[in-house]
Parts: sequence; structure tokens; C-alpha cells
Amino acid sequence: ADRWQVLPPAPVAARIGATAVWSGREVLFWGGAAGHDTFFDDGAAYDPATRRWRILPPAPIGARSDHEAVWTGKEMIVWGGITRCCPIDSELHDPGAAAYDPATNQWRRIGDVPGPWSGDDGTAVTLVAGDRPLIWRRGHLGTADPALAAWNEVAGVQPPPVPGDPALPSTTGD
Repeated sequence: ADRWQVLPPAPVAARIGATAVWSGREVLFWGGAAGHDTFFDDGAAYDPATRRWRILPPAPIGARSDHEAVWTGKEMIVWGGITRCCPIDSELHDPGAAAYDPATNQWRRIGDVPGPWSGDDGTAVTLVAGDRPLIWRRGHLGTADPALAAWNEVAGVQPPPVPGDPALPSTTGD
């Protein structure tokens, strides 16, 4: 129809720093914050076909904001993020992780995501290979074992060259 529509009101409080993934049927939202002192541990799913919301069950990890999330084809994996802010303007990321399966409407605790993939000094790029998430951060590629119980570095992966590196070919025509 090439037009915008106003969505029905969400059943959770307004927030920033939440994550959202598309399951193929619903948009799954989780976590986030309302200011520096209020963090959320709830979420909701929106089905655009029915224009209806539903509340997600409680997750087995605490409230957080600015975390990472990825859809595996079966589950939404959520990890990292801040659980509180510090008086010196630094943020501590929590390595806790959980997986939500919309088919069963249940969460399960999975292995913590260790540094460098859950730290607070930069962003992570995530994607899925098969049903396993991959995280690229700070020149390191990590993935979970098939049960998502532990995270490990993928061996033999070299970081891309740094822009401006003299080893790169020139694109200026010099």
C-alpha cells in the first residue's frame, strides 16, 4: 500500500537501548532502559499480520540495555549490555546470555559470552552460520558450540587490514 500505519500501543514501557530481531513471523523486542537508573528485563513480540502484541516471559538474565541480539533461525540470542552506569562515565558489560524460543515461549540460560565479544569498548557485528551465532569484535571472531554452552575464538581468522595501512594498494591513482 506504500503508506505508514500507527502500531497499536506496546504492552511494555517506552525505552532506548533495546534489541529487536525478526523471527520470520514476529518482531521480538527485549531489554533497554529509561534513563541512567532504570533498566528493563522484559520484552514483547509484535505480529504484523494480526497487528497484536504479546509479552515475553521473564528472561533468566538480569535487566540490561545496549546489549546484542541475533536470530538463529529458531531462537533469539541475547547477551552483553550494561546493567548499570558508573559515576566515571564508563559502563560495565555483563557477559550473561540467554536464548528465547518463540515456538515454546520459553527462555533458557546459555553460556556467558566472554571478552572480547561482550566488552564495552566498541560494537560487535553478529551473524548466524547454520544455527550458531558468530560475533566479530576487535579483530576476533567468536562462535558458540552447538549447545550454546561455551564461546570460543574461531581459529585461523585474520582481521582485515586497517585503512591507511601502507600495505594496502592506493586508490588515489598515485
